[in-house]
Amino acid sequence: MVPNIIEILRSAAMLVGGAAFAQLLNLAGTLAVAQIYGLQEYGIYAIFIAFQTLAVSVATLRFELAMVVEQSEAAVYDLYGLSTYILTAASLILAAWVYLPLPSGISPSSFSSDSFLLLPFSVFFAGQYVLLGQWCVRAGMFNQFAIAATSLAAVTVAVQVLGGLLAPTAPTLMFGYTVGQIAGIAVLWLGLRKDVSFQSVLASLTRFGSFWPLVRRHYRFAVYQMPNSLAGAAYVGAPAIILGSAISPQAAGSFSFAIRMIFQPLALLPTAFGQVVFSKMARSLDRLREWERPLAKVYLGFGLLFALPCSIVMCFGEDLAVFFLGEQWRLAGKMAEVMVLPCVMMALVAGYDRIYDNIGAQRVAFILSFCSAGLMVAGVLFTVSYLRDVELFYWFFSLLHLAYAYAWMFFAMMLCGFSVSRASGRWLAVVLLVLLVAATITAVTALGGSALFAIAAGVLVYAVSVLMVRSFLMTRLQ
Repeated sequence: MVPNIIEILRSAAMLVGGAAFAQLLNLAGTLAVAQIYGLQEYGIYAIFIAFQTLAVSVATLRFELAMVVEQSEAAVYDLYGLSTYILTAASLILAAWVYLPLPSGISPSSFSSDSFLLLPFSVFFAGQYVLLGQWCVRAGMFNQFAIAATSLAAVTVAVQVLGGLLAPTAPTLMFGYTVGQIAGIAVLWLGLRKDVSFQSVLASLTRFGSFWPLVRRHYRFAVYQMPNSLAGAAYVGAPAIILGSAISPQAAGSFSFAIRMIFQPLALLPTAFGQVVFSKMARSLDRLREWERPLAKVYLGFGLLFALPCSIVMCFGEDLAVFFLGEQWRLAGKMAEVMVLPCVMMALVAGYDRIYDNIGAQRVAFILSFCSAGLMVAGVLFTVSYLRDVELFYWFFSLLHLAYAYAWMFFAMMLCGFSVSRASGRWLAVVLLVLLVAATITAVTALGGSALFAIAAGVLVYAVSVLMVRSFLMTRLQ
């Protein structure tokens, strides 16, 4: 039976609906934070988030992912108990690193003396949010998951903005973020209370004998998926940390701001779609080829949807950053212009990590992520620490990011037995469309046309191009 892609999109829309509102709150909050706190404080906050993301990627050994595919309901409770113990141990180790006196070069004090005190608590709460979120996905509570994301974003923004009016310092940003995570956890628990027995949750914390069989059954998540997640976190987190230590927190803030304003909104829809569709694919691996055409249509549609805004940011990112935020954010706008196309292409494959999990190809995913993260860290260390050239850094990041996006898609298609050539054709078609529209806008601007006239010309070229190649893209390249 052909997969019901409409039903899947509706389920994904439940995630996207609330998550999109949450993302709008996040974006509005980011703009407000940029105005209230300034680039220095935002840069320290970005470094805090980078450390937290790195820690969360290993804090549960990714056993929470097994909650979605586990067949036994009792084992799901035990997986929660096991993950909670691992998370607690990781948070305590992190607390020792933060609170114990260490040389400044290997402790958070090298960035700010008091901005990282909440880091162990933030990691613990973030880990709990991830655990309960996977439980909601397993139970099909996509709407509740979206409400939790909205609550987390709303509380975070409210505390950060209101707190910034009183004390516009970096610790206020961290405090708001941590309080927002607590709010998200509370909403997830409220949603799960009808289907999840709290007594069984407490009992799962005492069934130590069940932990080892679970570890043996799901060891691949710890052996492959956890290092893969760590590599992915290092891929974006390490540049922020290195920029902050070698150049300045302002440089780290510019990079993180550009990524947050571009990638997170773009990845929202593909990621939500991936959460739904790939969990269903895991239950029909014997009919995997039936998913190729529906997936091709959806992801091509995402690419065509993102092409026009991507082109506009490529041409006017710097001007937009200065217009809305001020001169100090010019570097963030320059970075956005260069990084937007790679971020778009990476957003299109944001959910493909679930394919690697479904077909047991975590080792391939780990190799790809490890190699890309290694190249990224080495390149950033060279361009930033040795050459001290920020512009060279974001060009390097963009080129590697674009290559990584293609490699992630290429191997996912190959491992599933899908047509790599057709997937590559779709990928290249989106890239060329973006470049064509951006070139049109740039040419009209260079000839003396106003920004609005140039954008109108770009829209016209975009519309004509899509109409001309629509039949080809939707048939020959599927």
